[in-house]
Amino acid sequence: MPDRAPLNAWWGTPLVGALGGYLASLVGWPLPWMVGSLLAIILVRCLTPWQLAEIPGGRKCGQWIIGIGIGLHFTPVVMEQVLSHFGLIFFGALVTSLSAVVGVWLMRRTGEDRATAFFSSMPGGSGEMVNLGARNGAVLSRVAAGQSLRVLVVVLCVPAAFKYLLGDGAPVFHPAAVSWWWLALLFPAGAMAAWVWDFLRQPNPWLFGPLLVTSAVSIGWDLHIGLPMVAVRSANG
Repeated sequence: MPDRAPLNAWWGTPLVGALGGYLASLVGWPLPWMVGSLLAIILVRCLTPWQLAEIPGGRKCGQWIIGIGIGLHFTPVVMEQVLSHFGLIFFGALVTSLSAVVGVWLMRRTGEDRATAFFSSMPGGSGEMVNLGARNGAVLSRVAAGQSLRVLVVVLCVPAAFKYLLGDGAPVFHPAAVSWWWLALLFPAGAMAAWVWDFLRQPNPWLFGPLLVTSAVSIGWDLHIGLPMVAVRSANG
């Protein structure tokens, strides 16, 4: 639904999402504020007449916060770890790309046109794949369905598999401190980078713009800060 949805079409979306995230956190589900919110909104839309709508500007705002949060995880120590495990990371990216190619091949075998098959199978932001598909003549309903199914399967299965097969990992006793001074600088800078990225017609501007700026600053100044937990939960929901 477009961002100009009336108030009564979307006011319940954050409430239902927050309730779903809270219930998922009670049962110990991994990524509760993402998975719980996702499932709660899907169930309400599918099982009731209440057709919850997208919050105006909510997707961009969530990507903005997530981009800042991911960028803050990039420090010189993290970059050393990335470089030392580059082979494994490259292998994972290669497997993901190959699986997407197989998906395109299977959809082409069923008679789908090239653009629809490509944008339905490519990993990436589901909304961005729909936008790119619209520019290239894809059947948008099928691209949206394929991307939604992919996101649903990945979000439901991958975190749960990691948790129940590998365990919870070492607990974090010292969460990153919140520096409001740095955040007051990074959020406007991230928004400016997003506008520039969007002006250049690059994909996912509100994620990659803030991420690139924040990661560069975090590495350059060796920051060890994070976002307030309420911001992380709101963006993931």
